[in-house]
Amino acid sequence: LLLGKAARAREKGVELSFDPACRLDRPFLPLGEQELISIIGNLLYNAIEATQRSPLPHAPVEVLIKLSEQELIIEVAAQGVGIPPAIRERIFERGITTKTRGDHGIGLYLIESYVTQAGGAIEVADNTPRGAIFSLFIPAAGTARQLEDTDYAT
Repeated sequence: LLLGKAARAREKGVELSFDPACRLDRPFLPLGEQELISIIGNLLYNAIEATQRSPLPHAPVEVLIKLSEQELIIEVAAQGVGIPPAIRERIFERGITTKTRGDHGIGLYLIESYVTQAGGAIEVADNTPRGAIFSLFIPAAGTARQLEDTDYAT
């Protein structure tokens, strides 16, 4: 997936820069393989497209994927066109998109659904000097953060 996305980014004139701390060297149980592929794939697709649409020189899309004992962290930082303030609060709703070419606004909706289902959290921030940073925190199975979100936690 990552090699394919990096090649696609290069075709579009965008560089993916992977943090040296990237590590996903064992299965991650709270999410299935397809959900994880969907999350990472959609985040990278959006970042590449936003960077490509920027009228300013393209800065690399920075990627961190790191698995610890407590959680999986996925962070994608792009210096693309960013998220318009008018839709920022609704960016995870089905059908909401920053694109105008017929995209359907499903990717971020799916990401939010999968992350929420796994008991995780998403943070969206402005990037400097432009663009957006998406940070996902997905707890490992059985961690305190995940148990707090269940009805049977004490």
